[in-house]
Amino acid sequence: MKRPTLFVAAALLTVSSAARAGDRECAAAAESGQLLRKMGKLVEAQAQLRACASDCPKLVESDCRQWLAEIEQRLPTVVVGAEDHTGRAIADVALKVDGKPVATSLDGHPLSLNPGTHKLEVAQCGAPAVTQDVTVKEGAKAVAVNVRFPAPPPPQAQQTTATTTVTPAPSAPSLVAPIVLGAVGVAGVATFFAYHLSAKSDLDALRTDCAPRCGGDQVDTVDRKILVSHVALGAGVTALLGAAFVYFLPRLGSSRTTGDLRAWNTF
Repeated sequence: MKRPTLFVAAALLTVSSAARAGDRECAAAAESGQLLRKMGKLVEAQAQLRACASDCPKLVESDCRQWLAEIEQRLPTVVVGAEDHTGRAIADVALKVDGKPVATSLDGHPLSLNPGTHKLEVAQCGAPAVTQDVTVKEGAKAVAVNVRFPAPPPPQAQQTTATTTVTPAPSAPSLVAPIVLGAVGVAGVATFFAYHLSAKSDLDALRTDCAPRCGGDQVDTVDRKILVSHVALGAGVTALLGAAFVYFLPRLGSSRTTGDLRAWNTF
């Protein structure tokens, strides 16, 4: 066999192998498209049948075109639109269908969906995504689906809290010192009366019994009792005055302070 003949034979074998591979791909696409069509997955079936509707064997092309025309009649489409809370149409939003990104903007072109219920998610920069469920029936065309963004929340008002200065109530003054001084004062006054009465009694006895020739010791005893009574009286009165001073002075000061605070608060 001559060398040119070998080259031609090899080329024919290559073309024949490529044709057989292409035929297998066409047959696989046609078979897959038929299966998806029967399962109701029309979008996926459309993609497979488009692959075998051209550049395939005539019989395969004919079947694929026939099935493709049927699917395109059955396949529902929607037109998704979006608007803000004022009703103004917006197009610069991203669209997802059932969690899969579909478009980065809305251009008004119909979008093919399989029959059934789908979850649409529309997202705009700087705003939370809005989701909406949509149910499309087989054969429905250009179904309008409008997604509206809610109004943004109002700016949070700054809360001003008035600062109130609470002045603690003054503690009650202690009663220990007034009580002690009062007891000392009462004891002093009582001692005064006791010694004073005793001295008076002794003095009356001396006047009756021995005056004016009473002994010095007897007179000194009366003088000591009178002196003790005077000292006790002075100590008692001083203690009582001290008790009154210690008791009333803190209370007068507390009352005046409270009055000053009330007068200040009125301003």
